[in-house]
Amino acid sequence: MKSIFKINLNRTSKILRAIDKADIISFDIFDTLLLRPFVHPFDVFSYLEEFFNIPGYKNARLQAENQARESFPEKREITLDDIYSFVPEKFYFMKSQEEEFELTILQANQETLDIYNYAKQKNKSIIIVSDMYLSKDVLTKSLHKNGFVGYDKIFISSDIGCRKSDGALFKYVQKYLNVSEKSILHIGDNIESDYRIPRKFGFNAILYTPIIKSFFANKKHVKFEKIYKEGTSAIFSLLVGMQIIRWHNKKKSSYWEDIGYSLGGIFIYAYVKFIVDILVKKSATDVFFVARDGYMLSKVFSLFDETRMIKNHYVYAPRFVRIVGLREGLENASYFQFFKENIVKNYPHYENLFSREISLENILKNKDIERYCTSVLTEYKKYINTLKVAGNNIYMVDLGSNSASAQKILSFFFPNELKAGFYFALGKKNKVSSFIYDNSSNPLFFEEFIEFLITSQECPIVNFLNNEPVFKKPDVQDLKNTESLKLLQQGEFQFVKDIKHILGKFQKDVSSDILKKYMNLFFQYLTDVDIENLKHIFWFYEPSHTKSVPFYDVLKNKYGVR
Repeated sequence: MKSIFKINLNRTSKILRAIDKADIISFDIFDTLLLRPFVHPFDVFSYLEEFFNIPGYKNARLQAENQARESFPEKREITLDDIYSFVPEKFYFMKSQEEEFELTILQANQETLDIYNYAKQKNKSIIIVSDMYLSKDVLTKSLHKNGFVGYDKIFISSDIGCRKSDGALFKYVQKYLNVSEKSILHIGDNIESDYRIPRKFGFNAILYTPIIKSFFANKKHVKFEKIYKEGTSAIFSLLVGMQIIRWHNKKKSSYWEDIGYSLGGIFIYAYVKFIVDILVKKSATDVFFVARDGYMLSKVFSLFDETRMIKNHYVYAPRFVRIVGLREGLENASYFQFFKENIVKNYPHYENLFSREISLENILKNKDIERYCTSVLTEYKKYINTLKVAGNNIYMVDLGSNSASAQKILSFFFPNELKAGFYFALGKKNKVSSFIYDNSSNPLFFEEFIEFLITSQECPIVNFLNNEPVFKKPDVQDLKNTESLKLLQQGEFQFVKDIKHILGKFQKDVSSDILKKYMNLFFQYLTDVDIENLKHIFWFYEPSHTKSVPFYDVLKNKYGVR
């Protein structure tokens, strides 16, 4: 039979050789076969407390477990029923929720799944031996759900009434199987209960190095340990836990794919979930995701089942349509300069018109200029007419703006249908009726980088022709950005798919403050590798999208990063 397993031989060759010599292979479950996407097991209770908004649950749950162990000295192991007999009555309902949450979030350790399948391929007898208060039924379902099938017997401490930690469960297993202890090889991550204790009782045992320990031992991951320790919510443990599992299971990925998974993905997930929840309540018929910042937001929006009745549009509403077509915002110096450059590019002989002391009102009365501006608006209207909206309850989504240009453009064409705009951040002086996501006083560090995390790979639009956008010809900086964005977006999309799959019905809102805390910590603890990569992507800092600087220069000059 041809091997189909991709095993990291440097890490597992010792385990594989030991499997070859043993008759029966025994596996631990937690942190060996199955992984929780949290840094610490207790963070599961913190997450449930936050999800159900039940303050005090975590402490009550942990205290109840201690009380149960003290109150049933005749039992070598307790059950979940025993634990919940000591929690306050208001938390009784959490027993079933805890079981369902564990069943939902537990993920396969791909490395040990390969080892497990190697043992099966070698026709070894396989048993599962675990100390756990959860029922055998819940753990069996979790194992099968994650691909651990075809084992011969499962021994769970809560089902049998004795534990690995004092050797009683190992003695029970040996007696039940009626075999020599030396014929059994136990594999687990706990140095006491999975290694020293079974060896003490005559079993062969191999210690499986905990993946969390391996992850934090890597210098590249220092920032994630800092993020976890300084985090203010169980969300931080979940986000770091997801990085650990991905790193362990995937092994190899590009730098920008990693940034998409560890940074851009959570920003997009948090913002889109916020939008989805409100749009469903508002019975929206359509949502306009404004290019280019709306690209990944639009892609991720479609992953939410709740949005199936809302038509998703990725819409171009470039600033030049407002500046040139609608001739609005010209009191802004940079907008006026952009307007002038567009006019002079098409009518070079009007250069003097802008250099003389002529009022803006008179400039706009010039027939050629008026005709040109009208043509821009006419071509854009042709494009707008291609949008097939589903109804008259439309909302739009953008990243942020000082003047809400896109909303003003789209409101011009959909004056009654467009109800409001969503923004992550909107200028405080703006009077546009909007849902403001950035509603806290906690500033976001390195805000210039946020747009890069969600923007499309295409260049900005310079015109519309034949109902289609005409894009700026990419320069060297654009091409470098595009190369990184392709990888970045792969990581972002995978993160959102993973967090939705991992949490299922237990998906929790990520508040603006929590999101910004996470992102600020991420930027605060940038590594040398981060700095080097930020030197090779670019921030375009003015409306014409022609002037740029490396993002590292922004960090260094504006934020004082080395």
